[in-house]
Amino acid sequence: MNGNSGNVLPLEQELAGSALQPFGKAQILIAEDEPTVAQDLKCRLEGLDYEVAGITDCAEQAICLAERLRPDLVLMDIQLAGEMDGIQAAEQIRKLRVPLVFVSGYCDSPVLQRAQLTEPYGYILKPYRTSDLRISVELSLQRYRAEQERERLVLRFQEVLASVKTLT
Repeated sequence: MNGNSGNVLPLEQELAGSALQPFGKAQILIAEDEPTVAQDLKCRLEGLDYEVAGITDCAEQAICLAERLRPDLVLMDIQLAGEMDGIQAAEQIRKLRVPLVFVSGYCDSPVLQRAQLTEPYGYILKPYRTSDLRISVELSLQRYRAEQERERLVLRFQEVLASVKTLT
């Protein structure tokens, strides 16, 4: 885990009175190599009533933490310490069925194309606003929950269909 450098950017107050409501205490893992940005993300997320499950600056450790903690969401930088980058780590985390949003300063086509292949739930470009972070997190959590519910309903439908076939 990364040490705290003590340099934290102030939270934006732009969301006061917003109609959007977070889902509550969702657990979010932060994978970010810049300590100041990691602390800023942590402060903003906690200000939005989310819990930070962990912070790491290493791609390999992000995979291990995602596997061990099973967070509701991973916020992943592309540039990370370790042998692999955030996109490679995202490929592994995708296999764990944990939703992921990239938070990166990269916006060139080759990087975006590589990132797209991991099927992220979102991509937040740095520098970001708290509103961008909030909307992306909430939409990602909602999309994941909807996918889980769809899968549950499909399984239930298959069970009912199998029962009907057995009766006939």
